[in-house]
Amino acid sequence: MGAFKKATSRTTGKCLACQREMVKYGMQLGEWKTAELGAEELVAEAQDERSKALAHYQFAVLLMSEGLQRHKEEYFARVHEEASKAIAAYAKFPNAMFIDGRALAQLKQDEAAKSKFEEFVKLKPEGDPNRRRALRFISQPELARARMAPAFEVTTVDGKRVSMDDLQGKVVPLDFWAT
Repeated sequence: MGAFKKATSRTTGKCLACQREMVKYGMQLGEWKTAELGAEELVAEAQDERSKALAHYQFAVLLMSEGLQRHKEEYFARVHEEASKAIAAYAKFPNAMFIDGRALAQLKQDEAAKSKFEEFVKLKPEGDPNRRRALRFISQPELARARMAPAFEVTTVDGKRVSMDDLQGKVVPLDFWAT
């Protein structure tokens, strides 16, 4: 983290790659202040609509992580603000809609959350794991407030595709390993 801070200071705060890394590592290490400063710089330096949308979205992702860890409603309100700015800059930004729906659900604004999840579902293909999760959130918005395993999908050795959401209601032991 120190190396990225030094690199940023040497370039008068304009090293966008350094800012992205500060956000990434700040989130991983729980150095929220540093991560937020990096995200604010990314937003300030964004030039075109696409980079503005991405910068606001990255800031929303950071704030969502921070809010979930700190359990404070004010972060979810900020997530909603940043996601709304991302969507304003790029209207068909499904990931911004998804995180906005999650923030609205955390704020217990279930009807608004359902609306965002419905927009997200329209823009995502049938097999997308987060699309299936969003469909569940539409029918049960309280699930968006629950601590759930990340949506993912795997292919078994016999070629069958299985997602976490397909195993709903079952006990699922997970064993992650690598060689």
